Amino acid sequence: LDDFPNIKSILKSKENSLSFRNPSSSENNKDLIELPPIKITNSGNITEYYKGQANKDGERSGEGELLTSDGNYYKGGFSHNAFNGKGIFINDKGNVFEGNWENGQSKGEGEYSLSSGHRYKGNFENNMKNGKGEETYPDGTKYIGEFVNNEKHGKGELSFPGGEKYIGNFENGVINGEGEFIAKDGTVSKGTFCDGK
Repeated sequence: LDDFPNIKSILKSKENSLSFRNPSSSENNKDLIELPPIKITNSGNITEYYKGQANKDGERSGEGELLTSDGNYYKGGFSHNAFNGKGIFINDKGNVFEGNWENGQSKGEGEYSLSSGHRYKGNFENNMKNGKGEETYPDGTKYIGEFVNNEKHGKGELSFPGGEKYIGNFENGVINGEGEFIAKDGTVSKGTFCDGK
């Protein structure tokens, strides 16, 4: 990890909260073996360094750490070479996902933090924000509500840094349908909104 200071820094800041046990692994723990650190170069000329457990077929399964030569890092549960169970993934830009994985995709509760300060905490399905969640933007804008395929969709509340707020319906990321806009001075405007207006 010495060649990747951003990963070391992120892991250091989270060291007290990183505790992974993989209860959802399909392998029986007694069938897992502990591998010494290994190096694999795949067909895309990306070198992977893995340290952790494997099943009898040599697949990454159980608990482990994976670092790639292009600067991506994962620590947590594996099953049949895929991320599975609880884990943390840090990409080469310093963006972090910490939460649940199933068959290599984020699924269930998790938190995604971008190095820009943009943050989402809530439910994921197929590597996308789906279900209830809370999204905070670098400028202080905050959305709490429902998501479908990464878009604000359904009921939600959008608060702006200036003190204004919208509570109501969203469609495909845009204010749309019944809702109310609350101005900074507390004045409430109720009605049907269309395409954010």
